[in-house]
Amino acid sequence: MELSRKGFLGLGASGVAAVAGGALGAGPGFAAPPPATPAGDDVGFLTFGVVAERTALAFYRKALRTPKLFDALDKLIRVPGSPGGG
Repeated sequence: MELSRKGFLGLGASGVAAVAGGALGAGPGFAAPPPATPAGDDVGFLTFGVVAERTALAFYRKALRTPKLFDALDKLIRVPGSPGGG
C-alpha cells in the first residue's frame, strides 16, 4: 500500500493508526494467551492453601471469642464484612 505525504497528512490521527495497524498486522505478540490449566502439583498446592486459610480463619475466630485474651479495644477493631465486624 503506497501512501503519499499529502495523503498521510490528510488522514488524521485515527487514519494513521488504522494504516499503521494494518501495515503491522496482528502478530503473535498480540495474540491472546492460552487459558490457564493446572499442571503438575498445582492442584495440590491450591488444596494446601485452602486448608491453611480455613484453619487460620477458625483459629482467629476462636481467639476473638476467648475471654480475657484481648481487651475491649482489640475486639472492636475488626475487618469490615467479617462476622460481627463493622
